Amino acid sequence: MLWLLHGNLGSPADWKPVMDFLRAGGVEARALNLWRYLECCPKSLKDMGRVLCSEIASQDRHPLICGYSLGGRLAMQAVLAHPPLWKGAIFVSANPGLEHEEERAARRAKDAEWAVQCLSASWENFLKEWDAQGVFEGSPPPPDRSSLKPWRKSISRAFIDWSVGAQENLAPLLKQSPVPQLWIAGQRDARFSALPIYHPSCRPPASPGNAGKAGGMPATIYSAKPMNDPEIPDAEDLRKLVEEIAQTHIPFGMYGPAKYPPKGCPLMDVPQEYLAWFQAKGFPKGKLGRLMEQCLLLKGNGLDSLFDPFRKANGGKKNARRRVWDFENE
Repeated sequence: MLWLLHGNLGSPADWKPVMDFLRAGGVEARALNLWRYLECCPKSLKDMGRVLCSEIASQDRHPLICGYSLGGRLAMQAVLAHPPLWKGAIFVSANPGLEHEEERAARRAKDAEWAVQCLSASWENFLKEWDAQGVFEGSPPPPDRSSLKPWRKSISRAFIDWSVGAQENLAPLLKQSPVPQLWIAGQRDARFSALPIYHPSCRPPASPGNAGKAGGMPATIYSAKPMNDPEIPDAEDLRKLVEEIAQTHIPFGMYGPAKYPPKGCPLMDVPQEYLAWFQAKGFPKGKLGRLMEQCLLLKGNGLDSLFDPFRKANGGKKNARRRVWDFENE
């Protein structure tokens, strides 16, 4: 199951379009209300990471976790608290932490001001001030957040307990984590796209045999298209796309007919690293390139299981694991 964590001043309802999209593809997902965890007492970021591990482990043996912004930072804490639990993690526009203490101190002071304003100002004026921040310039209108008003004490506490200023820079720890990770920043999200951890070139290259393990590159990293981009399929188009990808074979190179007779390796079974290599080098022109790009988008968002019915019908998944560094020469 995929567990979804909303951002600051967000709610589980924020994930509804994503959950509908996943459900259409047969992927089970559940969104948590983060505010209820602060209802009774303060909880540090690390405490919250352990709480999430405990609660989710009691319901799911091999979970995936996905968090946006604040939810992404809490997901990082959960991943670091108990790595063996997690099948993978997706961090969407989430800051792994500020590098210098001066920056963290300034952020704690600013978030303390927001915490006070959250309780002292009217809810409507508080939201107006929050939405007026430059970081939200050009964003679509915010959703109706009247349902969050009863949680304002928890939200105020979160500004203190879960401030990015209260968090060490987790990037070094996450780079060494054995948990596969996907870091996503929108194409128009200049703030997070600029962070080094969102760029593959800033990751250490995978060494022989350890791609996805400690010390290697945890996962493919790319800037995702917005969910309302016309290239992102709706539920019916998704079904057709998955079927089309499942029926496509690689006609050339290391996954072509010479090594995977008679038609080549099914596109759905080539490693994600192979598709990410093509993303960096340039996908082939035409239909095959388009399907390779869409296949990477599905795999990168944890939707590889959509192909399982087709694999079952064809006798199982092809074992197509190959070393990333061989792609150039084979």
